[in-house]
Amino acid sequence: MTTIEGHHEDGCLMCAVRALTEGRAKEWVPEEPAEVTGVVLRQGTQPSHFSSSGPVPFIELWLGGTERVRVTGHSSMLNSMITGAELQVGDTATIRYLGKTAKLQMRTGKTFDYKVYEVEVQRGHR
Repeated sequence: MTTIEGHHEDGCLMCAVRALTEGRAKEWVPEEPAEVTGVVLRQGTQPSHFSSSGPVPFIELWLGGTERVRVTGHSSMLNSMITGAELQVGDTATIRYLGKTAKLQMRTGKTFDYKVYEVEVQRGHR
């Protein structure tokens, strides 16, 4: 078996497969309102130092060509949106970050900002 190290020819099937399966996808962490749409390649959970309740869900999305991103549910809203969407490999997902909300009053009297997300799913790859 021959390995072609650093081979990145346009249209090379093996380069595309390697780009989509090896290493870790770039993390999608928008600071401003944004959206990302792609086909779910992988899903699961991962440890998070942001969450005190244990592992958080993630999905890896194929954006076309050899581009992919990882969307991780570090925020409680994104966590519940990813979990609730019951995404499957092959689904097309659109994740929207809508920005931060106004402060939320809790029973304890504490206030904080939280990030608002939407998840839209089309079942199966088209």
